[in-house]
Amino acid sequence: MFSPTPELFRHRSGTTLLFWWLLQAGRLSGNMTQFSLETEFIFKPESRSSPQRSRDEYGGVMVSFPRTGSQCDKVSLKGAKECVEAAKKRMQEMTEDLDTQVTMECMIPQKFHRSIMGPKGSRIQQITRDHNVQIKFPEREDPQETQAETPAQENGEANGELKELLDPEAPKRCDVIVISGREERCKAAIEAVKALVPVTIEVDVPLELHRYIIGQKGSRIRKMMDGFEVNIQVPGPDLQSDKIAITGLASHLDRAKERLLVRVKELQADQEDRALRSFKLTITVDPEYHPKIIGRKGAFITNIRTEHDVNI
Repeated sequence: MFSPTPELFRHRSGTTLLFWWLLQAGRLSGNMTQFSLETEFIFKPESRSSPQRSRDEYGGVMVSFPRTGSQCDKVSLKGAKECVEAAKKRMQEMTEDLDTQVTMECMIPQKFHRSIMGPKGSRIQQITRDHNVQIKFPEREDPQETQAETPAQENGEANGELKELLDPEAPKRCDVIVISGREERCKAAIEAVKALVPVTIEVDVPLELHRYIIGQKGSRIRKMMDGFEVNIQVPGPDLQSDKIAITGLASHLDRAKERLLVRVKELQADQEDRALRSFKLTITVDPEYHPKIIGRKGAFITNIRTEHDVNI
């Protein structure tokens, strides 16, 4: 028994393929029109999608929308029955999505927006695809415009009335990210966006090891930052601080911290080894025995140095 496949309804020549399938199934006797279906259903004007897309995806189904400005909310579909039913189902799903659409706000300081969006907006585009939502970022704040909008105050008063000082921690319009879609999808998208907010942790690293962490011309620390997609801030020598700050996505910080601590252990092991090698012992030997200790062409003393890994 034959059954239609998804490709049957997505192909541009879907009507021809459907015709072939019906013939094979013994359901058509050469008259395609008797299996055509014309149906109408309620479809809100704001739910309109591309008629061309519907026609291409569902086997040449003809979609007729009411004229702009008309009070009619019926859309007519005409074509092969199976294709019409598939197109109708898809359009009803679109209508349901719009009926249940909500708009939510996500408050994140603007200084993190660029990091959240990622290179060329790749991170935020992935979230919109994964959760089927629309995400809109605010315009960047203009410091001069903000200053102009703030009323002049003197001794806490404005326009002759006592005013509360502006709270610097209060949400600003430039911090509001707007997310639209189904409620459950918006909530999931908000969590995904918040997960992209950079976090900063501090790691204790002895001050004397900082220059080895940085490496020659910053080569080692750049390699670590690129490898873990984080930013590592080493305090200047004048601060006399052991704290190294790592900033990045929460999912990246643990691995970056672990690698930094491994490097610290390696450097400390090198320090201990150098300390052991720096031990010095002085003995007195009669000069007349020096040539015999050195040996012919220094062979004997060289053998002692090599065997015991010391410098004499």
